[in-house]
Amino acid sequence: MVSAKFCLHRAGLAAGPVERVIASIRHECLDHLIVFKETSLRRTLRSYFDYYHQSRTHLSSAKDSPELRPVHPVESGELRYH
Repeated sequence: MVSAKFCLHRAGLAAGPVERVIASIRHECLDHLIVFKETSLRRTLRSYFDYYHQSRTHLSSAKDSPELRPVHPVESGELRYH
């Protein structure tokens, strides 16, 4: 079951990062879907979180993903697009 978690109004900037993550989930994932059941929502969010942590670039991480990936040197000549 999905439940709401409330933060204190005096928390200041503490809610900002959470709001950005929620906005990313909404704009990049849920705005493109119609979800009928909780199991479907959980499966979709699990897939999105895998993408978010393994493939999606993050500006705060120097355009890398949170889980570091191996870097292919330019000399290898092999470019892979996903």
